[in-house]
Amino acid sequence: MEERIAAISAALDFIEQHLREDICVEDMAASCGYSLFHFIRLFNQCVHHTPYDYLIRRRLAGTAGELLHTRRRLIDIALDYRFQNAETFSRVFHRVFGLQPSRVRKQGWLDSRLILQRCDLALMRHYLRFGIPHASRIMQAERWLAGLPMESDISLVKMKEIRERLKLVFPASSGWYWLRTYPVNGIQAEPADFAGVQIADPGDLPAHLFARRLPAGAWAVFTGQRLIENIHFSRAYIYQTWTANTGEKIVSPLEVGFMDDHEDPNSFSLSILLFQ
Repeated sequence: MEERIAAISAALDFIEQHLREDICVEDMAASCGYSLFHFIRLFNQCVHHTPYDYLIRRRLAGTAGELLHTRRRLIDIALDYRFQNAETFSRVFHRVFGLQPSRVRKQGWLDSRLILQRCDLALMRHYLRFGIPHASRIMQAERWLAGLPMESDISLVKMKEIRERLKLVFPASSGWYWLRTYPVNGIQAEPADFAGVQIADPGDLPAHLFARRLPAGAWAVFTGQRLIENIHFSRAYIYQTWTANTGEKIVSPLEVGFMDDHEDPNSFSLSILLFQ
């Protein structure tokens, strides 16, 4: 396993070093000493992108940084990252991020969840050891949660802590939710976290608790091994790989984690809203 990972890591280094140059998949394969066929198959297993798609998305990540942090002309940025012209660049950029480059430049913000980060050794090891989350699409009615704001990101320890606190108020609850709200349009600096249980009537809350609404709609629900214990890897796959491979669009800043009352880490699921 380590030999395969080391070979693909060498190809990833080659890609990073030549993002602004004319390279092809054959060049990537040659950089790690594999045949084209074997390289493509191994790259897909380790990274879960095709080599060409990974190259394009890493170039787009570079253009996103330029758009947000420099005043360079769009055409100069496009050509610098080997897009043929401004029209091609805008089309590809919009397909991935749902916004035109000019709009991103004007508003000074882009959903960072969708910007493909360099695939590193830890992520490849995680994929090969645990596989990727399984996704299913589920229609959900409107739901209400009762709970408390949290000051840090989700973890297995945090889920158990909030379970003990809320069990005193809702002893019959069969599951526990973690709600993360990501920044929208750059107004909110950091994600906001909330933990709670599902309730029927948001108007009948204990004084020390708060209500949060989960909208009705189609949700993508992800399950798999060790999702909560490797939450950053789970998010990397969902936002940067699964959306790319399926063409699904995220329509909400909400991310919902759920664990049943058996405290089995593998019962944890992560959901994102696709459409309302």
